[in-house]
Amino acid sequence: MFRKQVLAWSEMDEQQLQHRLGAYHRWKTALTRTVEGYQVWLEEHGLGNADTDRRLRDAIDTLRADKLTIAFVAEFSRGKTELINAIFFAEHGRRLLPSDAGSTTKCPTELFYDDIKQSAYLRLLPIETRATDESLRALKQEPSQWVTFPLDPEDPEQMLTTLAEVVRTKRLSLADAQKLGFYADVRVNAPNTLVEIPHWRHALISYPHPLLKQGLNLLDTPGLNALGSEPELTLHTLAVAQVVLFVLAADTGVTRSDLEMWKEHVLPGREGQGKALAVALNKIDTLWDDLKDRDQVEKVIERQRNEVAETLGIPVAHVFPVSAQKALLAKVRRDFALARDARLSDLEAFLSDEILRDRQRILRESVRRDIGQMIDNSREVVEHQYRTDSAQLAELREAGARNTGVLQQLHQRIEQDRTFYLAALQAYQQIQVPLGADMRTLLDLLDMQALDHALDLSRGDLSGRWTTPGLVRGMGQCLTELRGLMRRVEEAVGRANDALVKAYQGLHKQPILPRLAAPQLDIGAHRSELLRLAERGEAYRKSARTAMTEQSVVVKRFFESLIGEMRHVLGQLRDEVEAWEEYRLEPVASELRRQRATLSQRVNTFKKLGHTRSNVRGRMDELRAAVSSGETQIATLGRMRELLDQHSPFEVVHSQEGGRVPDAPSSIQLGGKGANAEA
Repeated sequence: MFRKQVLAWSEMDEQQLQHRLGAYHRWKTALTRTVEGYQVWLEEHGLGNADTDRRLRDAIDTLRADKLTIAFVAEFSRGKTELINAIFFAEHGRRLLPSDAGSTTKCPTELFYDDIKQSAYLRLLPIETRATDESLRALKQEPSQWVTFPLDPEDPEQMLTTLAEVVRTKRLSLADAQKLGFYADVRVNAPNTLVEIPHWRHALISYPHPLLKQGLNLLDTPGLNALGSEPELTLHTLAVAQVVLFVLAADTGVTRSDLEMWKEHVLPGREGQGKALAVALNKIDTLWDDLKDRDQVEKVIERQRNEVAETLGIPVAHVFPVSAQKALLAKVRRDFALARDARLSDLEAFLSDEILRDRQRILRESVRRDIGQMIDNSREVVEHQYRTDSAQLAELREAGARNTGVLQQLHQRIEQDRTFYLAALQAYQQIQVPLGADMRTLLDLLDMQALDHALDLSRGDLSGRWTTPGLVRGMGQCLTELRGLMRRVEEAVGRANDALVKAYQGLHKQPILPRLAAPQLDIGAHRSELLRLAERGEAYRKSARTAMTEQSVVVKRFFESLIGEMRHVLGQLRDEVEAWEEYRLEPVASELRRQRATLSQRVNTFKKLGHTRSNVRGRMDELRAAVSSGETQIATLGRMRELLDQHSPFEVVHSQEGGRVPDAPSSIQLGGKGANAEA
């Protein structure tokens, strides 16, 4: 009964976030169904091919796999894990994640729901894996490297005991600890001195919380030392988070280590990335004073809030005073007055807004850009076919009396269109050679073997720079070279896009072809990601911590994390370029195939005109059905485009002051297969 009471109270507090996530989930489902409907439409009308199927599958997979991630970042003893307990796990009536004094998070911990295994578990990566060259990204694909413990959501005691593993430590000699990347800045003459390190390197927790089941992921990071010794956390894990919540303590404000963490690990690369950044000014209960009235206490809190905002250089509105410990207690005790003083609801409201608005906009723009152009081209093809079918129907009506003059005119039109088709085919073949040259230039720039060779040379060069200033200069040169590579790639992409647009514009002169839009290669996301990584690399190499770290550790961590991430992004970019190379002329090739089939059908119909009127009438009936179907399909594609262009329900609610988030639009109903489906 107690757990049910607490659950009712916490559900009331989480209602806004849960409501927003529900609307977001329904919107994604409707968008996915629209893309799936378009895929079915292409198959039904013979306009699909391997390249379009791949692009549509990628879009559907992106929508289905989309996750929303909040990363909680703080130095030790700022109450970050307590804040997670208060926001998400109060229904247990106790702390689910260890957050007592002396039980702070020792390893990065990801919380999510595994909708494939559909089970609750704790999976831990031994700290010894840091001695290998494998990245955390790669190790996540190797289950044998992890230790797994089952979790029972109905048994809070069992979960509490099991989850205590994330704060477990072990003792090693200083020399062995330094081999794993710990205490790299310590200089002692006693390498056998025992030191304490985390027992685990990384933790994954699958838990069936309603918000996690709707696609929300949480990341609980340890302090500055862990972030500094695990660059991959900063370079990748934090980077994918839609919201980073930086937690400070109200009684201390921004300390030196807080500011170092903020400048080196939180701030770089997040500006202009469409990702939210907020600060939780925790432990405001330490500022409560029974000898002061409420207004005096509020002034103290507000002064601290303004000082934090000024120090970190962010809007005051993004700094949220809160008491996680009191908020958790208020939820457990159902104490509304204490909940008001703990002020958690303001932070929860911010998260429910910021975590979704930009994510929806980015996702919608991505799908609209890629799939929208495909739908536009399909509509242009259907409209062109509609005009062709209408013209053929008029031809057959004129030839109904088998008048010799009319038949000659019909024959001349067919021959004229055959000439147009051959001219279009020749023009299509002629543009492939110059376009191929542009692609070779672009792909040569993204040759992964050449890139790996250059990185190996750079790594060897850096390893020979035994002084810290030498390392800093060498790393800067490496980053400069990578930025230069990206500029050359951008220029090559611009030339390739321009050449393709001109080629399509030339094909627009062919009367038999519709005015198809040239598919453009957009590398903006990859460019932004590489620039973000470069910015983080600059912050890493220039930090005071790097200057104090033993050089071999710097080289290893820098190259295996930063360069590894950059190589991953460049590899993704090359894959996208290769896919674009396959697809960029496919709309024209597909239309030429359809035109050839249409011409063949018209020739066969013409040959039958001299035999029986029934053949002509049958063909006229087919064309009437095709014209009617064309009208239906033009309207169907128009509705698909409208659904892609629609603002998401979450975006709509912001224009309706106090309004309810409307339901996502239902998916469209596809028309039946038309008579011209074989074209």
